[in-house]
Amino acid sequence: MANIRAKMNYCPICGKLYAVNPTKMCERCFFKEQEKIKVAQEYMKKNPDATLTDVVEYAKLHKATVKYMKNAGLLLESMEEEVVHPCKSCGKPISRGTLCEACAAGIHGEINRAQAQYDLDNPEQAEKRKQAQEEKEAYYQKIGNAFKKMGTKKKEEAKLAALPEASVDDFQKLATSLMTQVAMAKSKKKFNKE
Repeated sequence: MANIRAKMNYCPICGKLYAVNPTKMCERCFFKEQEKIKVAQEYMKKNPDATLTDVVEYAKLHKATVKYMKNAGLLLESMEEEVVHPCKSCGKPISRGTLCEACAAGIHGEINRAQAQYDLDNPEQAEKRKQAQEEKEAYYQKIGNAFKKMGTKKKEEAKLAALPEASVDDFQKLATSLMTQVAMAKSKKKFNKE
């Protein structure tokens, strides 16, 4: 029962139970909000100096839709800073991530202090961890270089660049990451042109 409940949530717009998805709203509300997003995009094109408040009021956008638009890169850059949410640790309003800079720095500091203390207490383990980290970074650098060369027209270079120890999953993760970055850049560029 706990597994099923973890995959279900209540729609923030209509309140109905739905299967959790990246849009964070039910399918029916998502399609309705898509129409509002189109209205908002047209308004932003015609009024490039509009504020987020103007767009929300004009298109009657729900808070969940504004968050979706921010995550999808559909807001103007000047508007992205206006979308705020509380820091998960202290509650301070932030526009990016889940923690404010102070809380993130505090957590990183605690982790670094704990790691330093562990390294002092276990010098052999510290050396092994450092070596493993260096090997991992070198490995991913090789995969990245191989992937870049495979995209070139130089077939011989691409054959030489192939790494027998690299798994298909490693290449798929790298390819997915690169394709996502390219797609986001293209959609943002296309939106800004229109």
